[in-house]
Amino acid sequence: MATVTKQQLRLAEVISFITNPVILLVAATGFVIYRYADNLTEFMQWLVAAIGLLVVPGMLYSIVIWAKERKLDLDISDRQDRIVPLMLSTLGALVGGYLVSARLENTNLLFMSNVLVAYLICLTIITLIWKISLHAATMTAMVTILVLFSGSIFLWFYLFLIPIIWARLVLKQHTPAQLGAGIALGVSVTLVAYKVFGG
Repeated sequence: MATVTKQQLRLAEVISFITNPVILLVAATGFVIYRYADNLTEFMQWLVAAIGLLVVPGMLYSIVIWAKERKLDLDISDRQDRIVPLMLSTLGALVGGYLVSARLENTNLLFMSNVLVAYLICLTIITLIWKISLHAATMTAMVTILVLFSGSIFLWFYLFLIPIIWARLVLKQHTPAQLGAGIALGVSVTLVAYKVFGG
């Protein structure tokens, strides 16, 4: 790769931060909850519960790791450090899926919950042996769900992967193979879940 300027490095950092899987997950979850909540109170209750289940346990673990290593690493660059947060998020997604199925009769919400569980399980298993791009996988899964539910008019959203791929390569966080695997996982897990759970 050619020499990277300070401006390019800064832009890559901004893109990586904005498309951080945790931020994308919270934004997507908030959008879905907002769409199906009956009122603002219900929206806030479900959003707080979702963040508490999906994000907080893994974040607390990451803070402990950062304190131990005396270094803030929002990307959790070390593959080994990603395993426990992914396991905690998977557990949170399973609990959240149970709550959704027990309290709400909405097939779309249940489908999205099942996709999230399947996606997190696959990411956790792969991360046990290899580093895969969580940025690429998360964005791809989100766009694939959008296309499945809202039509091919949103296929152009896959173009958002271009700056993500560029940023992750510039920051030397991933190889092309890890980014390609993330994209393939995001599409395949979502499509298989759609086939199995019926959307």
